[in-house]
Amino acid sequence: MADIEKINQSNFSQIAVIAEPLMQQLRELIENTRKRVASVVSDETTQLYWNVGNAVNTFVLQGSMVVFSAAQGDETAYPNKDKQHGMLTYFRLKKLQDTKGNVTLQELGSVITSNVKQQPIVKNGKTQTSCVTSAASVADSWQNWKLK
Repeated sequence: MADIEKINQSNFSQIAVIAEPLMQQLRELIENTRKRVASVVSDETTQLYWNVGNAVNTFVLQGSMVVFSAAQGDETAYPNKDKQHGMLTYFRLKKLQDTKGNVTLQELGSVITSNVKQQPIVKNGKTQTSCVTSAASVADSWQNWKLK
């Protein structure tokens, strides 16, 4: 019985040595497939979020609506921790305070967009792109609207 165990252990060791390159190849195939699947899922998830956002914008942006967005796509809307507000909120409030509300939406949007583009890089080392979107019915007329 001891001789059979030695032969089986010996054969197993030989098979393991011979099979190791095959096992490594199979591990690589599985890992590469996992990465591709993760990439496809990520791409499809991003596309889904964009489609959902687009559908919501199309539905919501009716009438005379103008929307100031803090970030686009898969970006994060970062805080300005020193000021205890998000970047968009801080620069919107600052402009409204500085002008006492006597500002057009275009001026307000320009200040927000330029500052929100620069400050997250300075403060957080990250990019953030704010934007202004309006309902089609107001085209470019919204730009001259004043808050006061």
